[in-house]
Amino acid sequence: MSKSDIFFKEELFNEIYIPYFYDRSRFLNIMGGAGSAKSFFFAQKFLMRMLIEEGHRFLMVRKIARTIRRSCYQQLKDVIDLYRMHDYFKTHDTSMEIYCPSTDSLFMPTGLDDTEKLKSFSKVTGIWFEEATEGTKRDLLQLNLRMRGHTKYYKQIQI
Repeated sequence: MSKSDIFFKEELFNEIYIPYFYDRSRFLNIMGGAGSAKSFFFAQKFLMRMLIEEGHRFLMVRKIARTIRRSCYQQLKDVIDLYRMHDYFKTHDTSMEIYCPSTDSLFMPTGLDDTEKLKSFSKVTGIWFEEATEGTKRDLLQLNLRMRGHTKYYKQIQI
């Protein structure tokens, strides 16, 4: 049984979001109200990609950096717990990074309170922009600039 078989079963996903799992467009914008499980789906999709595709550098982004711990980072940890995937991921509570050793993939947090911080990230292959309505068009353009260069897998900003 492969790692993806352990985790990816369509019945584990909200039926509404299954088509988005296969979406490879540059921008994936999912709309829904509070409690519609958008963030849960984003966490599922990113973790799945980390399990089966090697060499990712994903960013989890919010307008204010300190809000990441209780949103994106906690959601990712909750999905890891729910599917009992602790053997596949290393979580670092201090830095809020999540690492998948078998694929050398990394999830890194950053805030947009200072867009200059983004310049330190290179080879970004995906971005989760949580609560994008808090950001500006300029923020989104800066994020898009971080995903450049050739990579083996598709690049996507999920908002």
